[in-house]
Amino acid sequence: MYLDLEFIKNVLGQLPVNIFFKDKNLRYLFSSHYDDNLSGSNNKDSSILGKTDEQLRKNSLNAKISHDTDMSVIKTQKGTSYIIEEELNGQKSIFEIIKNPVFNKKNQFIGIVGIVIDITERVNDKHNLNVYSQIDALTGLYSKNGFLSQMYKKLAQYRSHNISSVLIALSYLGNDNKDIDYSSFMFFSNALRFPVIENKISARISSNVFTVLLINSKNDSPEKTVAKFISDLKNSITRYTEGLSGYTMPEIAAEWTVLAENNGGEGERALNELEERLSKTISGVKNSFNSYKNVLYDLRSEIYDHPENDWNITEIAKKIGVSKSHFYRMYKKIHITSCTDDIIDARLKKACRLLIETDLRVSDISLRCGYKRESFFMRQFRSKIGMTAVQYRNKYK
Repeated sequence: MYLDLEFIKNVLGQLPVNIFFKDKNLRYLFSSHYDDNLSGSNNKDSSILGKTDEQLRKNSLNAKISHDTDMSVIKTQKGTSYIIEEELNGQKSIFEIIKNPVFNKKNQFIGIVGIVIDITERVNDKHNLNVYSQIDALTGLYSKNGFLSQMYKKLAQYRSHNISSVLIALSYLGNDNKDIDYSSFMFFSNALRFPVIENKISARISSNVFTVLLINSKNDSPEKTVAKFISDLKNSITRYTEGLSGYTMPEIAAEWTVLAENNGGEGERALNELEERLSKTISGVKNSFNSYKNVLYDLRSEIYDHPENDWNITEIAKKIGVSKSHFYRMYKKIHITSCTDDIIDARLKKACRLLIETDLRVSDISLRCGYKRESFFMRQFRSKIGMTAVQYRNKYK
């Protein structure tokens, strides 16, 4: 029996999932279903073939998520999965999307194959959810029970190798806009799934509180391990929010501790204590810094929008009306990182973009990014990025 393309499309079209294929330029070549979340869903094949998600999806946030996860598959040559929410016919639906790279017989990358699964009923049907489930139905991360179970195994493994571990409880400072807040929740939970960190365990342990167990590298302090993880998490979330009109990424609140004994009992007690500390931290930020919160959010946005400005901490604190030391404490409490580190990060991000997108000389780029001396820019670039500006341009341009 010869199986032609129309026969295969007919068979796949009867499955309760959408199977699709995109070429290496992220254009659809095949889709077994045309859902309402794609414009032109009721038209013929020609309405979707040869087009990208940016051209087709009604929801710009989900279009960007789709594009960024496609780029992740291309870059890593590994599969990925994530969850999105779409509004279909006036009702919210939740989908899990799984993507994998496709290679030809010569092992050359030729595209992406994916499957879209409607998990709305599974998520909403709380009567069928087992409260002792190991997996959180909404995010795909471990539940609290699942996390504790996995943590016991990891701690036993770490103990046998005399390795200490770091336990982090974290959340985000929510937005009053419920739609934006839900998007923040999905960005946050998906970002916890994407970073490829060996031996990391992530979980959603309550409404908007998450926890992560990390190995503490022998070469790094616990503080550095936590700072690096949060920086990676922020970068993952930023990938989705950059360039999105009207959306501001929420700030992250975190508490952490080192599990020196590496035993399950200590781990569970530590997790409960971290939840309490995190709750107090969030309340403290909302209450103590409420009058400054919007100012500090706007300040950070301004820093990243215009890193080339002459940012002087003393002058910033004076303008806000607080002491320099109090400004430092407020900024770091709300943003997890220091204002100085944000200024450096914003300037180097702009420098990287200009190195790739323009042919400007390095000296001109350093000036456009707020550096008065090219030599200082070059030292800082190499220290933070791990290579010279010229090497970066040659590698990524």
